[in-house]
Amino acid sequence: MGYNLDDERQGLAEKFEFSIKGGDLQYFDTHEFVEIIDFFMDQNEILKAEKAIKSALIQHPNSIDILIRRADLLFEVDNFQEAEDEIDLVLELDEYNSEANELKGDLLLHKGVSVDGILFLQKALYNSEEKLELYNKIGVELIQLGETKKALQFFYKVLDEDILDESALFNITYCFDILELTNESIYFLKKYIDLNPYSQIAWHQLGVQFKELGEYNGAIWAFDYAIIIDEDFLGAFFEKAKCLEDIGKHHEAIEIYKKSLKMSDPTAWAYYRLGVAYDNLGEIEQALGNYFRAIHEDPMYGKAWYRIANSYSNNSLYERAVEYAEKSVEIEFDNPEYNSLLARLYLKLARYQDAENIYENLIALEVDDVEIWIEYAILLKSLDYLEDATEILLRSLTYFSEDAEILYRLSGSLFSLKKDLEAVEFLQEALKMDYNKKEILKINYPTIFDSEIVQDLIHAYKFQQKFL
Repeated sequence: MGYNLDDERQGLAEKFEFSIKGGDLQYFDTHEFVEIIDFFMDQNEILKAEKAIKSALIQHPNSIDILIRRADLLFEVDNFQEAEDEIDLVLELDEYNSEANELKGDLLLHKGVSVDGILFLQKALYNSEEKLELYNKIGVELIQLGETKKALQFFYKVLDEDILDESALFNITYCFDILELTNESIYFLKKYIDLNPYSQIAWHQLGVQFKELGEYNGAIWAFDYAIIIDEDFLGAFFEKAKCLEDIGKHHEAIEIYKKSLKMSDPTAWAYYRLGVAYDNLGEIEQALGNYFRAIHEDPMYGKAWYRIANSYSNNSLYERAVEYAEKSVEIEFDNPEYNSLLARLYLKLARYQDAENIYENLIALEVDDVEIWIEYAILLKSLDYLEDATEILLRSLTYFSEDAEILYRLSGSLFSLKKDLEAVEFLQEALKMDYNKKEILKINYPTIFDSEIVQDLIHAYKFQQKFL
């Protein structure tokens, strides 16, 4: 039987507890106390760890290793200032102690003093036996600081020492994603695969990057390799299925989703994706069946509720649709897509006050869908809230200043409010932007469109264009 450090630690811990219960603390050397304390800390037995630290300091009052563990315990129980005071004393005694510098760095990071925290973590590298953990930790903190290129260098150091470190592999591809360097990410992953060809994670990530570029055949090829290496790799199956959907091979995608449901416990996500694939084929009943299975697996899966509502809405079953749309909004109240469907359903059912409330919520979210703003203005106009409708259209120009429809509607509203000077300015701008959309004004404000001032503006613009 091989040597097992955990067994040794547990044996020492049991020996320590037996000794304490007997009321006669036996002698343990510093190394043994360290193992005992670490065992209790790993087991999250804080009170036992505290008792071991007190006993250790009685026998070894000046042990730096024990003092570090006391500081670590204080950190764990949220006594941050005491922990920092303790570790500062240790660093006065041993400035380059790796564990002390790492703990000091962790304390500073917890306080939000990131730059100084990283400096202490780097100092901990000098004589640390846990360099890989420190490289990863420093890299993650640099990402938080926006120093993504510097972070990459630390993750590379991890792979230089351990090519199999998957966390570093993920972090490197994540850095490339942040930097929007997809081609560079593909180059790196190919080089990595040359060194570690049986890494299903690397093949999977390579597929993700190809998919990002829209190179679906390359992505499917990479996912296939990941699946060959690990035939139970659900992530690769799902990504391959989504690629097949993107290139219109919905039947093949469906077969993969069905296979995945047999490979593991059913998930709402898998049923949902299966429903979407059937939806894309126009097989509505099959799609609905899977959306319902999705919400059975996870009643809080908002996407499935939304899809059911949308399906009923497309078939003019508005009363049934609104129930599911309301549930989707209840789950994700700030989702513009869900809210806009619900608002439109309320309009179909003449529930104008409910629709107005939803549109107001959408506007508060500053949605970037121009149709939402226009629909809200139309609703307010139909309720004879013309000034409010005008205000919404004016606010919408902050986001859609180049939209001719808004300008035509705004000119009509302003003419209706007898604000002719402003109305003329917006109409002139609308005509310049898109002359052919003047029918919007004719349909929605026929009397104003036929008025002398509007017709003069239209003819003047048309005459002017002949000489340009």
